[in-house]
Amino acid sequence: MNEFWQTQNLAQSFGDNIALISRGIKDKKLTYLQLHQEVQQAKLIIGDDFKQLIMIKSSATIETIVFYLAALELKHTVWFVDAEQSLEDVENLQQHYQVNCFIDNARVTILNKKPIELLEDLALLNTTSGSTGSKKLVKISFNNLQANCHSICQCLPIQLSDVVITTLPLHYSFGLSVLNSHLNCGATIVLNDHAVITREFWQQFSQFQVTSFYGVPHLFEMLLTLKLERLSLQSLRYFAVAGGKLLPDNVERVAHWCHQHNKQLYVMYGQTEATARISCLKADKVQNKPSSIGQAITDGKLWLEDKHSEIIEESNKVGELCYQGPNVMIGLAQSVSDLSLERQTSVLHTGDLAYRDNESDFHITGRLNRFVKIQGHRINLDEVEDFLNNNNIKAYCLGNDKKIYCCLVQEKNKDLNDIELKLKTTNLLTQYLNLHSNYFSCQFITQKPLLSSGKLDYQGLALLIDLKGKLF
Repeated sequence: MNEFWQTQNLAQSFGDNIALISRGIKDKKLTYLQLHQEVQQAKLIIGDDFKQLIMIKSSATIETIVFYLAALELKHTVWFVDAEQSLEDVENLQQHYQVNCFIDNARVTILNKKPIELLEDLALLNTTSGSTGSKKLVKISFNNLQANCHSICQCLPIQLSDVVITTLPLHYSFGLSVLNSHLNCGATIVLNDHAVITREFWQQFSQFQVTSFYGVPHLFEMLLTLKLERLSLQSLRYFAVAGGKLLPDNVERVAHWCHQHNKQLYVMYGQTEATARISCLKADKVQNKPSSIGQAITDGKLWLEDKHSEIIEESNKVGELCYQGPNVMIGLAQSVSDLSLERQTSVLHTGDLAYRDNESDFHITGRLNRFVKIQGHRINLDEVEDFLNNNNIKAYCLGNDKKIYCCLVQEKNKDLNDIELKLKTTNLLTQYLNLHSNYFSCQFITQKPLLSSGKLDYQGLALLIDLKGKLF
């Protein structure tokens, strides 16, 4: 099994096929042979005196991809950070983990000349919570990366002649896996940083005859708002959705359009802790099973466990979704000392509730823990509460994949009137999570329901503010 970061093998296999396209005043195109040559130059700049922790700004540029591949070829550890993240947050993370090198496009800045102890097989670090600034990181091995890449290429019909356009950032595991899998197959990647709703995006889509479109549910909602029949999608072969649950009626709408126009839709499910993707619903099943995530990808295994950790054998019985496969992370890191630890886990308890139907396809029914996914970002509601509390706002948070509901305790926030408090809360969360204000709803409560243990009863809270049907 070839490794997608070994550009010499890519050059030998795909030669003059176009690997990367970057649009500017003058479009820049790189063949696989040229990509290999540029990676070799980047390797000389990075150096290989010792294994480095390299932070890379997540920008959709050829230079970013070149240095990413060069770092992997040299067996360094790569950490993509959100290009929109504040300088202060980035610097705090760099200091916390003693990052050796920071790369912004082709600008290389040495931060720490001293080697830090890194597990030899540690290839990639990913944040677990999207843009919340959490210091908790997922540790991905070289084997994780290639195994997941190989499985995705087995599940999806990626061809040498395909052209994909980037719609997701590289610091997001789903977005990075799209890049990796298409490099692995010798396809062409159009590096785009325009929103799907812009004219520039669709000009690129048409100009380069894009054949595959990947997105989180939010992007597909945009496509449906724009109306698929009005878009220039003649060159498209298939869609793939992951990074959250696309509502079944929207899956049906996209699948129906695909059926009418001889296209395909693949519904996928994944978690950062499993490198990127865990399961895939075959395109020929999507119309009949719009709520399903399908079955485990190649070399992986999915099953359900009840609250006693017993395996559920029956069909149509809900339990926690569990996964095992070669793409499951090494473990989590919260400090630099964690970066040298050997594998800590082999089984991933996803925290999602699901059932298995009579054809062994899985269906997600809800979340076991306190996470939501909005626009592909996994957000820990407990971290959001802590953030508000640190900003002198007492609130309890509920949410789904559409919205976060903040229950404000007015007597704890006496310095502001109701309107001012709602506005302050919304503005803080908009900046903190890098999401539009429409994704937040603030309400006031005068009491908080408690469990017998003294802990807050979130289901009771949902009933109190009349959200039970939307959340649980």
